[in-house]
Amino acid sequence: CEQELKTTAARVRELERLMQSLYEDKCAGVVTQPVFQTLMRKYEEERARKAAALPELERKAALRREERRDTEKWAAMIRRYTEITELDESVLMELVERIEVGETEKRGSLRIRKVTIRYRYVGDVSGAVGTEA
Repeated sequence: CEQELKTTAARVRELERLMQSLYEDKCAGVVTQPVFQTLMRKYEEERARKAAALPELERKAALRREERRDTEKWAAMIRRYTEITELDESVLMELVERIEVGETEKRGSLRIRKVTIRYRYVGDVSGAVGTEA
C-alpha cells in the first residue's frame, strides 16, 4: 500500500509536470494544436483517475501502518509473558480485550459452548495458531 501510494502520487506530479511542459511547447509553437489537445486530454484523464485514487490509497496505507503498530505492540507485550506460570488478573487484563461465550449446544451427553478469546491489538488468533476456539 505504501509503495502504491508513493508511485501514484509521483505519477500525479509527473503528469502535472508533463501538462505544464506540453502547454509551454504549444505556446512556443513546438506542438500543434491537435497534438496538444490529444495529449492534454490523455494526461488530464490519467491525472484525474490517479488523483481520485489517492485518498483511498492513503486510507489503506494508514490502516496498514496502524495494523503494523498494533502487531508490534502485541508482540512486545506477549514477549513478557512467554514463560508465565500463573495466569492472574493483571496478565489477563493486559492481554485480553474480551472473551465471547456462545450459546450452549447439546451433543449427546455433552454440553458444548464456543469460546472466542479476542486479544488486544490482534483480535482472535485461533486461526493463526491452528486451533479452534
